[in-house]
Amino acid sequence: MRQLLLVENDSNFNSSLKEQLEVDGAFEVELAIGLVAAARIADEIKPNLILINIETLVADLGGKFTTLKKTCGYAPILGLVHYGVNLEVMEELVSIFDDIVLKPVKIGELLKRIDSQFFEGDKSTAEEYEFGPYNFRPTEKLLIGIDNDNHVRLTEKETAILEELYHANGNIVARKDLLSRVWGYSEEISSHTLETHMYRLRKKMEKNPAEAVILITTGGGYRLVL
Repeated sequence: MRQLLLVENDSNFNSSLKEQLEVDGAFEVELAIGLVAAARIADEIKPNLILINIETLVADLGGKFTTLKKTCGYAPILGLVHYGVNLEVMEELVSIFDDIVLKPVKIGELLKRIDSQFFEGDKSTAEEYEFGPYNFRPTEKLLIGIDNDNHVRLTEKETAILEELYHANGNIVARKDLLSRVWGYSEEISSHTLETHMYRLRKKMEKNPAEAVILITTGGGYRLVL
C-alpha cells in the first residue's frame, strides 16, 4: 500500500482529510503537525507522496521545508492552497511544489491529482537519454555529465520540461504547450512560471546561462539541442 504523509498545523482539519484519503484503502496516511515533525516522520516511513496545507505553514517555507525536501527528495510534494491567492505568491509556490491543488477541492478531484503524480512516476522508465554533454535519467530526476560524470539534480517539473523538449526531437515546443502538458495550464499560473523554471534549468545545465547552447529560447517557445 502506498504511504502518504499529510502535513498541517491543525490536527482537527487533518483528521477529517486523513479519513477521506484512507476511505478506499488506496493509501496509508500518516499525519504530521508542522514541517519539523514531517521531516522526522518522512525519514522513518519513506512516504510515496507528501501533501502539505500551505497557508498554515507559509512561515516555515524556508529552512524547514528545505530539510524536508532533502529528507525525501524522491517523493512528489503537493501543496493545498486557497483559490484566489496572490499571483506572485502562486508562482513562487508553483516553483517549489510538484503540483498545486486549489481549495476548496472535492476529495475525488484531489485523489485524481495524487494519482497523476504516481502515474508520472510509473510511466517513466529506466531508459537513459543523451543530449548535448549529458545523459538524462528521468526516473532518477538526474543529468550526468558524459565527460566529467558530474551529477545535476532536477526537480519534478524540470524533469518533465526536459522530457517534453527531448521528445520533440529538437523542434520548437510552444510555451502554451509546455504549460499545458507540465502544469495543466490555468489562469492562476502565468508564463512567467515557465520562464523561471527555464532560468533555473539553464543555471544547472549551461556553462554560460546568458548564452545558452543547449536549452534555446525562440520567439515561439523553447527547444533542446540534441
